[in-house]
Amino acid sequence: APCGFAKPASPENVAACVHAAIDLGITAIDTAPAYDIGEEGVGRGLGQRRQQVFLSTKVMADTIADAEKSFSNSLKVLKTDYVDLLCLGWWSDTPPKRIVEMALGLKESGKVRHVMVSCHHRPSFPSLIVDDRFEAIMVRYNAAHPGAERDVFPHLHHRKPAVVAYTATSLRKLLSPPRGWDGPTMTAGDCY
Repeated sequence: APCGFAKPASPENVAACVHAAIDLGITAIDTAPAYDIGEEGVGRGLGQRRQQVFLSTKVMADTIADAEKSFSNSLKVLKTDYVDLLCLGWWSDTPPKRIVEMALGLKESGKVRHVMVSCHHRPSFPSLIVDDRFEAIMVRYNAAHPGAERDVFPHLHHRKPAVVAYTATSLRKLLSPPRGWDGPTMTAGDCY
């Protein structure tokens, strides 16, 4: 939805999207500090409706100080004291022990309910799948980037973490209008 990547967006536009989404039955909202004004708008939009959604955010940091600062700021702008899912994002292998321990500490304190890891290196997934510290994995998977069905999914028989696919539109490549279509074409911002 046009809630962060799409321009021109404002926190007010994002808040309106959040209200409309909840009104239409959406029960999960994913955001991140990297999504421009997305977190601020989500925070404004949730208000008293926080309990109606499964809320996730991300930490994309290499140091404990940066990760703690990022997460603390996310809680502040989201106007909540916890998130349902914290994604440790943009790793090419298992995140460093200190970052995982920080996330698990947040979980133990009640500020995070579940921990997910996002990875760009498919050969790393077998070890991430069996690591019970991660309740979910995020893998790049779409029609332009197949292969997870060969490199990742077969390893799920060992353990069944939740699986989230990202870049479903292959960063706009899969958004070409269908033959004969004369209506508006969706943008990547519409799909995120």
